Amino acid sequence: NVRRGSDAICIIKSFITYMQTVSLAKDLNLRWPDAASGFMVFLEKLSTIDMRSFSVQCLFPGDYYSETGLYLATPLIMGTALLLYYSVFQFFEEQRSTISSRRGRTSKIAEIEEESESDDDGDRSPVVKASDLRTKIRVKAMDNAVFEESWEAKAFDKVFMLAIIMLWFMYPTLVKYMMGLLTCDRIDSGDDDVFLVADMSIKCYDPTHSSWLFLFFIVLVIYVLGIPLLSMFLLQLEGDNHDRLGMRFRVGFLYKGHDLERFWWWDLVIFARKFTMVCVVVLSAKTTRIGGYFAGWILEIFMILHLLFAPYNNERQHKIETYGLLSTVFTFNMGYIFYDRDEWWMHLIASFVFFAFNLFMWYLLYICLRQELALEGETMLVARKNHDFELEQQIADEFEKRRDREKEQRKAMEEKAKFDQMIGKPVPFTNGLFDKMKTATVPEMRQDHKELSDKLEDMRSKWKHRWKANAERKYRVDEVHRAKEVSAADRWRDRKAAEQSATLRAREGTLRQTWQDRMAQRKAERDKPNGGRR
Repeated sequence: NVRRGSDAICIIKSFITYMQTVSLAKDLNLRWPDAASGFMVFLEKLSTIDMRSFSVQCLFPGDYYSETGLYLATPLIMGTALLLYYSVFQFFEEQRSTISSRRGRTSKIAEIEEESESDDDGDRSPVVKASDLRTKIRVKAMDNAVFEESWEAKAFDKVFMLAIIMLWFMYPTLVKYMMGLLTCDRIDSGDDDVFLVADMSIKCYDPTHSSWLFLFFIVLVIYVLGIPLLSMFLLQLEGDNHDRLGMRFRVGFLYKGHDLERFWWWDLVIFARKFTMVCVVVLSAKTTRIGGYFAGWILEIFMILHLLFAPYNNERQHKIETYGLLSTVFTFNMGYIFYDRDEWWMHLIASFVFFAFNLFMWYLLYICLRQELALEGETMLVARKNHDFELEQQIADEFEKRRDREKEQRKAMEEKAKFDQMIGKPVPFTNGLFDKMKTATVPEMRQDHKELSDKLEDMRSKWKHRWKANAERKYRVDEVHRAKEVSAADRWRDRKAAEQSATLRAREGTLRQTWQDRMAQRKAERDKPNGGRR
């Protein structure tokens, strides 16, 4: 009942409502066969608290008044038993919490001592212990991952939940016995006396019966109207957060599977259907045919309302409720055939249809519960896997944090060691300043400090100047590269062109010199005295 994703309890609740409604058909004198009547008695025993279907007079002797008083006192008896249960278990819970707190303090002290004595804890997880993974603590952690919050039911929560389920379970029986006080009939004996239909030994309208009729109006307000209204009041009292584990445990029986935004109050309609059906069946004991017709019409009206509004979010509960209403309608219709027709083959067909629909409901219950539990198992498996993954991530993050913390501590220790090594050694540019600090006066220390500051300022100026020069140089080199970007192929072509130009210039110089020599030689030959004539 606690698990958020599980609506198995609402499927069972709808099936119990179906059994309570079908079992009412046996109270109409529709000449049911023994097999059908026995099957409805079986459904009544499973779904209600009613001893009238069996012969128990030897165990519980008494008349109808005694039985009615017993059923009216049952909620009070159960309430007293639950109050005693709450008191006893509350005491045990307090004792258990006290012992657990003492054990927790003892174990915490032991863990602190163990951690202080241990030098190497690298194999221990800072998030979860190996011993916890092998105990029920891990199971509880996984359940908390599914429920998304940590919560544990107390004795008050259990008493609250059991009280609501008990009142819901007993509601049809209380209405039936109270309405039975209003049904009287006259025996064909010539007297004017009328007797109670439920117990023909009780005379109606005598002082005893009149007292019970007065009690009827009180019980009508307390039980018949009070139980549905009290259920809705408790549901409203819990608040609008229907996903809280505490609320789902205490009053989730009333609204699980419903469309909580629009039809969280739909159980009022279920209570109204039960009340109307019980009234029609009990008050129409003398007019069986009319009572059967009215019962069928009422069921059809509620079935139309169910199909029109579709108040359930859970598909399987909607299916159980729909087929349950359909089976109940067919059950009462088959009763008309048993009542009106005497042919054996008609009774055979009606019996076949009766058992086919009602046995199909049991098969449908099995299918829906199996699907719901399978879906719940898959949801829990996925949630637990996600929890395991998150747990592993948390452990990894903790280990990384611890590693980073150890690195920082190691780095701080190294810096401290370096600083310790520097103690007693001369610092650059101080010129024995630490030695002077031992004997120098204040004016001398100020002068030395001023000289040291001037040296540092001079270093800063030189560094800035050098940095600017390097920056400008880098800028000029970058500008040259950005002004002309030459590829390797272009450089090869330029080199080849330069080589060819040099070759041509050398060749031209050689040719020109040879020609000049030749001309000079020819001129010299002409100018010789014996070489020519005038």
